[in-house]
Amino acid sequence: MKKILLLLLLIPFLGYTQINTFPWTHDFDNGVGLDQSQWTNDDGDWLIWSGFTWSNNTGPQGDHTTGNGNYWYIEASSPNFPNNYFVCQTDTFDISSTPGQIVSFWYHMYGNTMGELNIWIGDDNGWTKVDSIIGDQGDQWFLKYIELDSLSIVGNFTIGFEGITGSSWASDICIDDLYVGDLYSFGCIDSTALNYDPLATVDDGSCTYPPCGGFVSSNTYQMCWGNQAAIQFEWESDTTTPNCDVIMIHVGDENGWSMDYGGNWPASNGLNGFAASVGNGQMPPNWNVEHYAVLEYVDGTFSDTIFHTPTACITGCTDSTAISYNPWATQDDGSCGGTTCDPVTETQIVMTIRLDNWPGETSWTMTTNAGSNVVTPQGTYNFNDVGITYTYTFCVSATAGFEFILNDSYGDGMAGNGSPGSAGEVVIYDCNGDTITYFSSGTWVDGLQNPVGVDMGGYPNGNVAYSGPQNGVACAGPPPVSGCIDPAYQ
Repeated sequence: MKKILLLLLLIPFLGYTQINTFPWTHDFDNGVGLDQSQWTNDDGDWLIWSGFTWSNNTGPQGDHTTGNGNYWYIEASSPNFPNNYFVCQTDTFDISSTPGQIVSFWYHMYGNTMGELNIWIGDDNGWTKVDSIIGDQGDQWFLKYIELDSLSIVGNFTIGFEGITGSSWASDICIDDLYVGDLYSFGCIDSTALNYDPLATVDDGSCTYPPCGGFVSSNTYQMCWGNQAAIQFEWESDTTTPNCDVIMIHVGDENGWSMDYGGNWPASNGLNGFAASVGNGQMPPNWNVEHYAVLEYVDGTFSDTIFHTPTACITGCTDSTAISYNPWATQDDGSCGGTTCDPVTETQIVMTIRLDNWPGETSWTMTTNAGSNVVTPQGTYNFNDVGITYTYTFCVSATAGFEFILNDSYGDGMAGNGSPGSAGEVVIYDCNGDTITYFSSGTWVDGLQNPVGVDMGGYPNGNVAYSGPQNGVACAGPPPVSGCIDPAYQ
Protein backbone atom coordinates (compact mmCIF):
# COMPACT_ATOMS: atom_id res chain seq x y z
CA MET A 1 0.00 0.00 0.00
CA LYS A 2 2.88 2.39 0.68
CA LYS A 3 3.92 2.10 -2.94
CA ILE A 4 0.68 3.55 -4.31
CA LEU A 5 0.15 6.01 -1.51
CA LEU A 6 3.49 7.60 -2.30
CA LEU A 7 2.58 7.66 -5.97
CA LEU A 8 -0.72 9.34 -5.24
CA LEU A 9 0.92 12.00 -3.16
CA LEU A 10 3.19 12.87 -6.04
CA ILE A 11 0.46 13.30 -8.68
CA PRO A 12 -0.74 16.91 -9.13
CA PHE A 13 -4.32 17.74 -10.06
CA LEU A 14 -3.39 19.87 -13.02
CA GLY A 15 -4.46 19.50 -16.62
CA TYR A 16 -7.72 17.67 -15.96
CA THR A 17 -11.17 18.71 -17.17
CA GLN A 18 -13.11 20.41 -14.40
CA ILE A 19 -16.72 19.31 -14.00
CA ASN A 20 -19.24 21.53 -12.17
CA THR A 21 -22.50 20.50 -13.80
CA PHE A 22 -24.31 17.56 -12.22
CA PRO A 23 -25.34 14.83 -12.34
CA TRP A 24 -22.21 13.49 -14.01
CA THR A 25 -22.31 9.88 -15.23
CA HIS A 26 -19.91 7.61 -17.05
CA ASP A 27 -20.77 4.08 -18.23
CA PHE A 28 -17.78 3.49 -20.56
CA ASP A 29 -20.10 2.70 -23.48
CA ASN A 30 -18.50 5.56 -25.43
CA GLY A 31 -15.23 3.63 -25.37
CA VAL A 32 -13.49 6.17 -23.12
CA GLY A 33 -11.90 4.99 -19.90
CA LEU A 34 -10.60 6.92 -16.91
CA ASP A 35 -7.28 8.71 -16.95
CA GLN A 36 -4.17 6.68 -16.17
CA SER A 37 -1.61 8.63 -18.17
CA GLN A 38 -0.05 10.06 -15.00
CA TRP A 39 0.43 6.66 -13.41
CA THR A 40 3.69 5.47 -14.90
CA ASN A 41 4.97 3.70 -11.81
CA ASP A 42 2.09 1.25 -11.32
CA ASP A 43 2.07 -2.24 -12.84
CA GLY A 44 -0.28 -1.88 -15.79
CA ASP A 45 -3.44 -0.43 -17.27
CA TRP A 46 -7.15 -0.81 -16.71
CA LEU A 47 -9.02 -1.87 -19.87
CA ILE A 48 -12.32 -1.16 -21.62
CA TRP A 49 -14.13 -4.49 -22.05
CA SER A 50 -17.51 -6.09 -22.76
CA GLY A 51 -18.90 -9.58 -22.20
CA PHE A 52 -16.84 -12.23 -20.40
CA THR A 53 -13.25 -11.60 -19.37
CA TRP A 54 -10.42 -13.83 -20.58
CA SER A 55 -10.52 -16.32 -17.69
CA ASN A 56 -13.08 -18.72 -16.25
CA ASN A 57 -14.47 -18.29 -12.73
CA THR A 58 -13.60 -14.62 -12.51
CA GLY A 59 -15.01 -11.45 -14.03
CA PRO A 60 -18.63 -10.66 -15.02
CA GLN A 61 -20.75 -12.04 -17.84
CA GLY A 62 -21.47 -8.53 -19.07
CA ASP A 63 -21.52 -4.90 -18.00
CA HIS A 64 -23.83 -3.55 -15.29
CA THR A 65 -25.73 -1.04 -17.42
CA THR A 66 -27.39 -3.37 -19.92
CA GLY A 67 -25.36 -6.56 -19.89
CA ASN A 68 -24.24 -5.78 -23.44
CA GLY A 69 -22.19 -2.60 -23.00
CA ASN A 70 -18.69 -1.77 -21.76
CA TYR A 71 -17.09 -1.76 -18.34
CA TRP A 72 -13.66 -0.79 -16.94
CA TYR A 73 -11.55 -3.60 -15.55
CA ILE A 74 -8.23 -5.11 -14.52
CA GLU A 75 -7.28 -8.37 -16.25
CA ALA A 76 -5.49 -10.42 -13.62
CA SER A 77 -4.02 -13.09 -15.92
CA SER A 78 -0.25 -13.50 -16.09
CA PRO A 79 1.84 -11.39 -15.81
CA ASN A 80 -0.64 -9.25 -13.84
CA PHE A 81 -0.48 -11.25 -10.58
CA PRO A 82 0.32 -11.54 -7.74
CA ASN A 83 -0.33 -8.27 -5.92
CA ASN A 84 0.07 -5.99 -8.92
CA TYR A 85 -1.16 -2.39 -8.67
CA PHE A 86 -3.36 -0.63 -11.25
CA VAL A 87 -4.35 3.02 -10.73
CA CYS A 88 -6.68 5.39 -12.60
CA GLN A 89 -8.62 8.55 -11.80
CA THR A 90 -11.51 10.72 -12.96
CA ASP A 91 -11.41 14.32 -14.10
CA THR A 92 -11.73 16.94 -11.33
CA PHE A 93 -15.02 18.04 -9.80
CA ASP A 94 -16.13 21.34 -8.30
CA ILE A 95 -19.07 20.91 -5.91
CA SER A 96 -18.55 24.15 -4.03
CA SER A 97 -21.91 25.52 -5.18
CA THR A 98 -23.78 22.19 -5.08
CA PRO A 99 -23.48 20.67 -1.61
CA GLY A 100 -25.08 17.34 -0.76
CA GLN A 101 -23.52 15.44 -3.65
CA ILE A 102 -22.53 11.77 -3.63
CA VAL A 103 -20.21 9.58 -5.68
CA SER A 104 -21.41 6.10 -6.58
CA PHE A 105 -20.32 3.25 -8.83
CA TRP A 106 -20.98 -0.43 -9.39
CA TYR A 107 -18.23 -2.99 -8.91
CA HIS A 108 -17.73 -6.68 -9.71
CA MET A 109 -15.05 -8.62 -7.80
CA TYR A 110 -15.47 -12.34 -8.41
CA GLY A 111 -12.67 -14.91 -8.02
CA ASN A 112 -11.39 -17.19 -5.28
CA THR A 113 -8.06 -15.35 -5.07
CA MET A 114 -9.54 -11.85 -5.32
CA GLY A 115 -7.39 -8.88 -4.29
CA GLU A 116 -8.75 -5.49 -3.29
CA LEU A 117 -10.16 -2.24 -4.64
CA ASN A 118 -9.32 1.01 -2.83
CA ILE A 119 -11.18 4.28 -3.43
CA TRP A 120 -9.27 7.53 -2.96
CA ILE A 121 -10.28 11.19 -2.96
CA GLY A 122 -7.63 13.70 -4.02
CA ASP A 123 -8.18 17.38 -3.10
CA ASP A 124 -6.09 20.37 -2.06
CA ASN A 125 -4.95 18.45 1.02
CA GLY A 126 -3.67 15.50 -1.05
CA TRP A 127 -4.97 11.94 -1.31
CA THR A 128 -7.20 10.23 1.25
CA LYS A 129 -8.36 6.63 1.08
CA VAL A 130 -12.11 6.66 1.77
CA ASP A 131 -13.07 3.01 1.31
CA SER A 132 -11.74 -0.48 0.53
CA ILE A 133 -13.41 -3.60 -0.88
CA ILE A 134 -11.41 -6.75 -0.21
CA GLY A 135 -11.77 -10.36 -1.33
CA ASP A 136 -14.23 -12.40 -3.39
CA GLN A 137 -17.67 -10.73 -3.52
CA GLY A 138 -19.39 -13.34 -5.68
CA ASP A 139 -20.46 -13.32 -9.31
CA GLN A 140 -22.63 -10.21 -9.32
CA TRP A 141 -22.48 -6.42 -9.51
CA PHE A 142 -22.71 -4.42 -6.27
CA LEU A 143 -23.38 -0.73 -5.66
CA LYS A 144 -21.00 1.46 -3.66
CA TYR A 145 -21.80 5.06 -2.80
CA ILE A 146 -20.10 7.70 -0.66
CA GLU A 147 -21.60 10.97 0.61
CA LEU A 148 -19.09 13.65 -0.32
CA ASP A 149 -20.10 16.18 2.36
CA SER A 150 -18.84 13.74 5.00
CA LEU A 151 -15.29 13.87 3.62
CA SER A 152 -14.46 17.55 4.38
CA ILE A 153 -13.18 18.05 0.85
CA VAL A 154 -11.03 21.15 0.32
CA GLY A 155 -11.21 22.70 -3.15
CA ASN A 156 -11.70 20.67 -6.28
CA PHE A 157 -11.26 16.92 -6.12
CA THR A 158 -10.74 13.82 -8.23
CA ILE A 159 -11.65 10.19 -7.54
CA GLY A 160 -8.91 7.55 -7.72
CA PHE A 161 -9.39 3.80 -8.12
CA GLU A 162 -6.54 1.56 -7.01
CA GLY A 163 -6.96 -2.12 -7.89
CA ILE A 164 -4.60 -4.75 -6.50
CA THR A 165 -4.74 -8.26 -7.98
CA GLY A 166 -4.72 -11.32 -5.77
CA SER A 167 -2.46 -14.37 -5.66
CA SER A 168 -3.60 -15.80 -9.02
CA TRP A 169 -5.39 -14.97 -12.26
CA ALA A 170 -8.80 -15.45 -10.55
CA SER A 171 -8.97 -11.82 -9.39
CA ASP A 172 -10.35 -9.66 -12.22
CA ILE A 173 -11.62 -6.33 -10.82
CA CYS A 174 -14.34 -4.36 -12.65
CA ILE A 175 -16.24 -1.07 -12.22
CA ASP A 176 -19.10 0.51 -14.16
CA ASP A 177 -21.74 3.28 -14.09
CA LEU A 178 -19.89 6.01 -12.19
CA TYR A 179 -22.07 8.83 -10.86
CA VAL A 180 -21.53 12.16 -9.12
CA GLY A 181 -24.68 14.11 -8.28
CA ASP A 182 -27.54 14.54 -5.85
CA LEU A 183 -28.20 11.89 -3.26
CA TYR A 184 -30.72 9.43 -4.59
CA SER A 185 -32.88 6.98 -2.76
CA PHE A 186 -31.56 3.44 -2.71
CA GLY A 187 -33.79 0.45 -2.22
CA CYS A 188 -35.76 -2.28 -3.87
CA ILE A 189 -37.68 -0.93 -6.86
CA ASP A 190 -39.41 -4.21 -7.84
CA SER A 191 -43.06 -3.89 -6.86
CA THR A 192 -43.42 -7.68 -6.59
CA ALA A 193 -40.72 -7.95 -3.90
CA LEU A 194 -41.47 -8.25 -0.19
CA ASN A 195 -39.38 -5.17 0.62
CA TYR A 196 -40.47 -2.96 -2.27
CA ASP A 197 -39.71 0.71 -1.57
CA PRO A 198 -41.96 3.04 -3.59
CA LEU A 199 -39.68 6.00 -2.77
CA ALA A 200 -36.51 4.34 -4.07
CA THR A 201 -35.18 5.45 -7.43
CA VAL A 202 -32.12 3.18 -7.68
CA ASP A 203 -32.20 -0.56 -7.08
CA ASP A 204 -29.54 -1.53 -4.59
CA GLY A 205 -29.90 -5.28 -5.11
CA SER A 206 -31.67 -5.76 -1.78
CA CYS A 207 -34.97 -7.12 -3.15
CA THR A 208 -36.24 -10.22 -1.41
CA TYR A 209 -39.01 -12.45 -2.63
CA PRO A 210 -41.34 -15.00 -1.09
CA PRO A 211 -40.28 -18.64 -1.50
CA CYS A 212 -41.53 -20.28 -4.66
CA GLY A 213 -44.91 -21.86 -4.11
CA GLY A 214 -44.42 -24.33 -6.95
CA PHE A 215 -45.77 -24.36 -10.47
CA VAL A 216 -49.18 -22.99 -11.39
CA SER A 217 -50.05 -26.02 -13.53
CA SER A 218 -48.31 -28.95 -15.19
CA ASN A 219 -48.74 -31.23 -18.16
CA THR A 220 -47.04 -34.31 -19.62
CA TYR A 221 -47.15 -36.21 -22.86
CA GLN A 222 -45.14 -38.93 -24.52
CA MET A 223 -42.87 -38.69 -27.55
CA CYS A 224 -41.15 -41.45 -29.52
CA TRP A 225 -37.65 -40.87 -30.85
CA GLY A 226 -37.66 -43.90 -33.10
CA ASN A 227 -37.96 -46.82 -30.68
CA GLN A 228 -36.84 -44.66 -27.76
CA ALA A 229 -39.60 -43.43 -25.46
CA ALA A 230 -39.40 -39.90 -24.07
CA ILE A 231 -41.61 -37.88 -21.74
CA GLN A 232 -42.18 -34.17 -22.19
CA PHE A 233 -42.66 -32.54 -18.79
CA GLU A 234 -44.19 -29.05 -18.92
CA TRP A 235 -45.05 -26.55 -16.21
CA GLU A 236 -46.50 -23.06 -15.97
CA SER A 237 -44.31 -20.96 -13.66
CA ASP A 238 -45.26 -18.25 -11.20
CA THR A 239 -43.85 -15.23 -13.04
CA THR A 240 -44.14 -12.90 -10.03
CA THR A 241 -41.03 -14.22 -8.27
CA PRO A 242 -37.56 -15.11 -9.58
CA ASN A 243 -37.40 -17.68 -6.77
CA CYS A 244 -39.39 -19.90 -9.15
CA ASP A 245 -36.48 -20.14 -11.58
CA VAL A 246 -35.76 -23.87 -11.99
CA ILE A 247 -32.11 -24.92 -11.73
CA MET A 248 -32.44 -28.72 -11.64
CA ILE A 249 -34.92 -31.34 -12.82
CA HIS A 250 -34.92 -34.68 -11.00
CA VAL A 251 -36.37 -37.49 -13.15
CA GLY A 252 -36.86 -41.09 -12.00
CA ASP A 253 -39.15 -44.09 -12.00
CA GLU A 254 -40.87 -46.36 -9.51
CA ASN A 255 -38.10 -48.98 -9.84
CA GLY A 256 -35.43 -46.68 -8.45
CA TRP A 257 -33.82 -45.35 -11.63
CA SER A 258 -33.11 -41.60 -11.44
CA MET A 259 -31.26 -38.89 -13.31
CA ASP A 260 -30.60 -35.21 -12.51
CA TYR A 261 -30.58 -32.58 -15.25
CA GLY A 262 -29.10 -29.18 -14.44
CA GLY A 263 -29.91 -26.00 -16.32
CA ASN A 264 -31.85 -22.77 -16.10
CA TRP A 265 -35.58 -22.50 -16.76
CA PRO A 266 -36.51 -18.87 -15.85
CA ALA A 267 -39.88 -18.29 -14.23
CA SER A 268 -40.26 -15.21 -16.43
CA ASN A 269 -40.80 -17.53 -19.42
CA GLY A 270 -44.15 -18.60 -18.01
CA LEU A 271 -44.38 -21.97 -19.75
CA ASN A 272 -41.27 -24.16 -19.52
CA GLY A 273 -40.62 -27.73 -20.56
CA PHE A 274 -38.08 -30.52 -20.62
CA ALA A 275 -37.99 -33.85 -22.50
CA ALA A 276 -36.32 -36.85 -20.87
CA SER A 277 -35.62 -40.18 -22.56
CA VAL A 278 -36.92 -43.10 -20.50
CA GLY A 279 -36.35 -46.83 -20.78
CA ASN A 280 -33.42 -48.52 -22.52
CA GLY A 281 -34.28 -48.22 -26.19
CA GLN A 282 -37.23 -50.28 -27.39
CA MET A 283 -39.10 -51.65 -24.40
CA PRO A 284 -41.42 -54.68 -24.41
CA PRO A 285 -45.11 -54.17 -25.26
CA ASN A 286 -46.20 -54.70 -21.65
CA TRP A 287 -43.82 -52.06 -20.30
CA ASN A 288 -45.73 -50.15 -17.64
CA VAL A 289 -43.45 -48.19 -15.30
CA GLU A 290 -44.54 -44.93 -13.70
CA HIS A 291 -42.04 -42.07 -14.09
CA TYR A 292 -41.86 -38.73 -12.32
CA ALA A 293 -40.17 -35.33 -12.37
CA VAL A 294 -39.50 -32.96 -9.47
CA LEU A 295 -38.38 -29.37 -10.09
CA GLU A 296 -35.70 -27.82 -7.90
CA TYR A 297 -36.00 -24.04 -7.57
CA VAL A 298 -33.24 -21.48 -7.15
CA ASP A 299 -34.33 -20.78 -3.56
CA GLY A 300 -33.75 -24.43 -2.61
CA THR A 301 -37.40 -25.49 -2.53
CA PHE A 302 -38.94 -28.28 -4.61
CA SER A 303 -42.12 -28.60 -6.64
CA ASP A 304 -44.87 -31.14 -6.33
CA THR A 305 -44.17 -34.35 -8.24
CA ILE A 306 -45.25 -34.61 -11.88
CA PHE A 307 -46.16 -38.18 -12.88
CA HIS A 308 -46.43 -39.93 -16.23
CA THR A 309 -46.52 -43.59 -17.24
CA PRO A 310 -45.11 -44.03 -20.76
CA THR A 311 -45.75 -46.86 -23.19
CA ALA A 312 -43.25 -48.68 -25.37
CA CYS A 313 -42.33 -47.08 -28.70
CA ILE A 314 -42.66 -49.91 -31.21
CA THR A 315 -42.57 -49.41 -34.97
CA GLY A 316 -44.68 -51.58 -37.24
CA CYS A 317 -47.94 -51.79 -39.14
CA THR A 318 -50.77 -50.16 -37.19
CA ASP A 319 -53.51 -50.91 -39.76
CA SER A 320 -55.66 -53.62 -38.19
CA THR A 321 -57.01 -54.64 -41.63
CA ALA A 322 -53.54 -55.35 -43.02
CA ILE A 323 -52.14 -58.86 -43.03
CA SER A 324 -48.92 -57.54 -41.45
CA TYR A 325 -50.79 -55.71 -38.67
CA ASN A 326 -48.73 -55.54 -35.50
CA PRO A 327 -51.08 -55.15 -32.52
CA TRP A 328 -48.17 -53.93 -30.37
CA ALA A 329 -47.01 -51.24 -32.77
CA THR A 330 -47.41 -47.65 -31.60
CA GLN A 331 -45.85 -46.00 -34.67
CA ASP A 332 -46.64 -46.94 -38.24
CA ASP A 333 -43.46 -47.61 -40.23
CA GLY A 334 -45.13 -48.03 -43.60
CA SER A 335 -44.79 -51.80 -43.56
CA CYS A 336 -48.49 -52.60 -43.82
CA GLY A 337 -47.93 -53.53 -47.44
CA GLY A 338 -45.45 -56.23 -46.31
CA THR A 339 -42.24 -54.29 -46.88
CA THR A 340 -41.15 -50.71 -47.34
CA CYS A 341 -38.53 -51.70 -49.95
CA ASP A 342 -38.89 -51.45 -53.72
CA PRO A 343 -39.85 -55.03 -54.64
CA VAL A 344 -38.08 -54.76 -58.03
CA THR A 345 -34.67 -53.37 -57.04
CA GLU A 346 -34.41 -54.03 -53.29
CA THR A 347 -34.83 -56.70 -50.67
CA GLN A 348 -35.52 -56.19 -46.99
CA ILE A 349 -33.20 -57.43 -44.26
CA VAL A 350 -33.42 -57.14 -40.49
CA MET A 351 -30.42 -56.84 -38.20
CA THR A 352 -30.35 -57.33 -34.44
CA ILE A 353 -27.36 -56.30 -32.37
CA ARG A 354 -26.89 -57.15 -28.70
CA LEU A 355 -24.32 -54.96 -26.93
CA ASP A 356 -21.67 -56.40 -24.60
CA ASN A 357 -20.37 -54.88 -21.35
CA TRP A 358 -18.62 -52.01 -23.16
CA PRO A 359 -21.20 -50.62 -25.61
CA GLY A 360 -19.27 -47.37 -26.07
CA GLU A 361 -16.58 -49.31 -27.98
CA THR A 362 -19.02 -50.46 -30.67
CA SER A 363 -19.76 -48.78 -34.01
CA TRP A 364 -20.97 -50.15 -37.32
CA THR A 365 -21.74 -49.44 -40.97
CA MET A 366 -24.33 -51.16 -43.17
CA THR A 367 -23.36 -50.88 -46.85
CA THR A 368 -26.75 -51.26 -48.56
CA ASN A 369 -25.73 -50.64 -52.20
CA ALA A 370 -29.20 -49.11 -52.46
CA GLY A 371 -28.63 -45.52 -51.50
CA SER A 372 -26.70 -44.06 -48.59
CA ASN A 373 -24.84 -46.30 -46.19
CA VAL A 374 -26.20 -46.43 -42.65
CA VAL A 375 -23.55 -45.43 -40.12
CA THR A 376 -23.76 -45.68 -36.33
CA PRO A 377 -20.59 -44.04 -34.94
CA GLN A 378 -18.68 -44.90 -31.79
CA GLY A 379 -20.30 -43.26 -28.76
CA THR A 380 -23.87 -43.87 -29.94
CA TYR A 381 -24.24 -46.56 -27.30
CA ASN A 382 -23.35 -46.18 -23.62
CA PHE A 383 -23.44 -48.19 -20.40
CA ASN A 384 -27.23 -47.93 -20.29
CA ASP A 385 -27.17 -50.26 -23.33
CA VAL A 386 -25.28 -53.17 -21.74
CA GLY A 387 -27.00 -56.39 -22.78
CA ILE A 388 -29.67 -54.53 -24.76
CA THR A 389 -30.69 -55.85 -28.18
CA TYR A 390 -31.56 -53.30 -30.87
CA THR A 391 -33.39 -54.14 -34.11
CA TYR A 392 -32.84 -52.34 -37.41
CA THR A 393 -34.50 -52.82 -40.82
CA PHE A 394 -32.74 -52.03 -44.11
CA CYS A 395 -33.53 -52.04 -47.80
CA VAL A 396 -30.53 -53.44 -49.68
CA SER A 397 -29.79 -53.95 -53.34
CA ALA A 398 -31.47 -57.04 -54.82
CA THR A 399 -28.52 -57.54 -57.17
CA ALA A 400 -25.43 -56.14 -55.40
CA GLY A 401 -26.45 -57.31 -51.93
CA PHE A 402 -24.97 -55.75 -48.79
CA GLU A 403 -22.01 -55.84 -46.43
CA PHE A 404 -22.00 -55.20 -42.70
CA ILE A 405 -18.87 -53.72 -41.08
CA LEU A 406 -18.48 -53.93 -37.31
CA ASN A 407 -15.92 -51.93 -35.36
CA ASP A 408 -14.91 -52.59 -31.77
CA SER A 409 -12.40 -49.93 -30.66
CA TYR A 410 -10.75 -52.26 -28.13
CA GLY A 411 -10.40 -55.02 -30.72
CA ASP A 412 -11.83 -57.95 -28.78
CA GLY A 413 -14.98 -58.28 -30.88
CA MET A 414 -17.66 -57.45 -28.30
CA ALA A 415 -16.35 -60.28 -26.14
CA GLY A 416 -17.81 -58.92 -22.91
CA ASN A 417 -16.08 -59.61 -19.61
CA GLY A 418 -15.86 -63.35 -20.04
CA SER A 419 -18.88 -64.23 -17.94
CA PRO A 420 -21.68 -66.29 -19.54
CA GLY A 421 -24.00 -64.19 -21.67
CA SER A 422 -21.84 -61.07 -21.52
CA ALA A 423 -20.63 -61.21 -25.13
CA GLY A 424 -22.32 -59.19 -27.83
CA GLU A 425 -23.88 -60.60 -30.98
CA VAL A 426 -25.08 -59.49 -34.42
CA VAL A 427 -27.67 -61.47 -36.41
CA ILE A 428 -28.90 -60.53 -39.88
CA TYR A 429 -32.15 -62.04 -41.20
CA ASP A 430 -33.72 -62.03 -44.62
CA CYS A 431 -37.24 -60.82 -45.31
CA ASN A 432 -38.66 -64.21 -44.39
CA GLY A 433 -36.97 -64.41 -41.02
CA ASP A 434 -34.21 -66.82 -41.99
CA THR A 435 -30.66 -66.15 -40.80
CA ILE A 436 -28.31 -64.84 -43.50
CA THR A 437 -25.24 -64.42 -41.28
CA TYR A 438 -24.33 -63.75 -37.70
CA PHE A 439 -21.38 -62.60 -35.67
CA SER A 440 -20.55 -64.07 -32.28
CA SER A 441 -17.32 -64.22 -30.24
CA GLY A 442 -15.44 -62.37 -32.93
CA THR A 443 -16.43 -64.76 -35.76
CA TRP A 444 -18.74 -64.42 -38.78
CA VAL A 445 -20.70 -67.49 -39.92
CA ASP A 446 -23.70 -68.02 -42.18
CA GLY A 447 -27.00 -69.67 -41.37
CA LEU A 448 -25.36 -73.09 -41.69
CA GLN A 449 -22.47 -72.02 -39.43
CA ASN A 450 -20.00 -71.95 -42.28
CA PRO A 451 -17.30 -69.28 -41.83
CA VAL A 452 -17.84 -66.15 -43.91
CA GLY A 453 -16.39 -62.67 -44.07
CA VAL A 454 -13.40 -61.38 -42.12
CA ASP A 455 -13.28 -62.01 -38.38
CA MET A 456 -12.32 -59.49 -35.70
CA GLY A 457 -9.00 -61.18 -34.91
CA GLY A 458 -9.13 -60.54 -31.20
CA TYR A 459 -7.22 -58.01 -29.12
CA PRO A 460 -4.76 -56.68 -30.09
CA ASN A 461 -4.82 -58.07 -33.63
CA GLY A 462 -7.52 -55.85 -35.10
CA ASN A 463 -10.72 -54.02 -34.35
CA VAL A 464 -12.78 -54.37 -37.55
CA ALA A 465 -14.83 -57.33 -38.80
CA TYR A 466 -16.58 -57.63 -42.18
CA SER A 467 -19.53 -59.85 -42.98
CA GLY A 468 -18.34 -60.07 -46.57
CA PRO A 469 -20.75 -59.56 -49.46
CA GLN A 470 -24.15 -61.04 -48.59
CA ASN A 471 -27.52 -61.17 -50.31
CA GLY A 472 -31.08 -60.98 -49.15
CA VAL A 473 -34.03 -62.77 -50.71
CA ALA A 474 -37.38 -61.59 -51.96
CA CYS A 475 -40.14 -61.56 -49.40
CA ALA A 476 -42.35 -64.62 -49.59
CA GLY A 477 -45.20 -62.57 -48.19
CA PRO A 478 -45.90 -60.07 -45.43
CA PRO A 479 -43.27 -60.37 -42.70
CA PRO A 480 -44.37 -62.28 -39.63
CA VAL A 481 -45.36 -60.31 -36.57
CA SER A 482 -43.43 -61.52 -33.56
CA GLY A 483 -45.21 -61.49 -30.25
CA CYS A 484 -47.25 -63.42 -27.74
CA ILE A 485 -50.10 -65.42 -29.30
CA ASP A 486 -51.61 -66.53 -26.01
CA PRO A 487 -55.09 -64.90 -25.90
CA ALA A 488 -54.95 -64.97 -22.09
CA TYR A 489 -51.93 -62.63 -22.10
CA GLN A 490 -52.56 -59.25 -20.50
